[in-house]
Amino acid sequence: MLFRRSSLAAMLLSLTLACAPSDEAVEEVIGFLDADLAAISEAGQRLVADLNRDDSDAIMAALTPDHITMAPNVPMLAGAELRAWHDARVEAFTTTLTHTWEETTVFGDWAWNRWSSHIVLTPRGDGDLWEDTGKGIWIWQRQPDGSWLLARSIWNSSLPIPAP
Repeated sequence: MLFRRSSLAAMLLSLTLACAPSDEAVEEVIGFLDADLAAISEAGQRLVADLNRDDSDAIMAALTPDHITMAPNVPMLAGAELRAWHDARVEAFTTTLTHTWEETTVFGDWAWNRWSSHIVLTPRGDGDLWEDTGKGIWIWQRQPDGSWLLARSIWNSSLPIPAP
C-alpha cells in the first residue's frame, strides 16, 4: 500500500510539474497584463483630462455604448440622460478634477479601478464654488480593437452629510 501511495504521489508531482507554465509563458502573460494596465491607465488619464477640459464629446467617446453612471444623489444615468447631465455641468461650471488611482485589476476583457478624487466646480456665472472629495470604482471593458472604454462609473462623496 505504501508503494502505491508513493507512486501515486510521484505521478501527481510529475503531472503538476509537467503542466506548470514555462518561464517564457509566465513572462508573456505578465507582458500582456502590463500592456493592459498601461492602456487602462492611459484611457483613464485621458478621461480625467477630458473632464477637466469640460469636453462632453470626448467624455462620451470614452464610454461603452451601454455605459451606466451611478453618481451620488441622482438616478442611474445612461445614454442621452448622461450626455444631458454632463452638458448641464459643463454649461454651469468649469471642472478641476484630481484623480488618484488606488488599484487596478484586470480579468480578461474586463478591468476595474478603485480611485479617490478631489473635485472643484467653479461657477461660470454667479454662484458658489462646489468642492468635494470622493472615491469610486470605474469598470473598463476591452473593445474588439483592443482599446479600453469605461463601461460603469460608480462613486460617492467622502465628506460627511451636511447638518440640517
